[in-house]
Amino acid sequence: MRAALTALEETLARKGGAADKPLTGRVVLIIGANASARAVAFGVRKRGGMPILAARDKELAQSLAGQFKCRFVPFEAIYSTTYDVLVVTSGESQGNTGEAAGLHPGILRNGSVVLDVTHSPRLSPLASEARARGCLVLSPRQVLQAVAASAVQLLTGQPADQAALAAALARACGAEEDQA
Repeated sequence: MRAALTALEETLARKGGAADKPLTGRVVLIIGANASARAVAFGVRKRGGMPILAARDKELAQSLAGQFKCRFVPFEAIYSTTYDVLVVTSGESQGNTGEAAGLHPGILRNGSVVLDVTHSPRLSPLASEARARGCLVLSPRQVLQAVAASAVQLLTGQPADQAALAAALARACGAEEDQA
């Protein structure tokens, strides 16, 4: 999730945040209480952001919030929770049947940044709706590209060719939905 946070910071910086610390002071609502949610909460807090955790499993989410000394909100309260960034890390956005039933698009705030990693490498229905409603959407494909770039840098000591990575992802995963 480190690469995802880096991609998120780059997106926030482009949106007009402080270039050196774009997460500082940002309220990040994290939906889920899995390993990805833990990594995001840790990274957001470390970068000066204010994570808020919510999940259907109230006890697990409260425990996780306690570990990271961040705010917890009951899942039922997410629709009235103010945030700058929405990160969906688990199938909370899907019902038990796999339908997009867990999160209603009413959670979306115009002008916010949305990252939903539940449908990687494609946009989830929630992320598609977020884009249509004027949110800045960080796609799972962008996160995958950031992960790949990080791996190339680590293995070779050289920065990755972003155009080559984008082309390789397009070949491997098919065409991506329109970018915001």
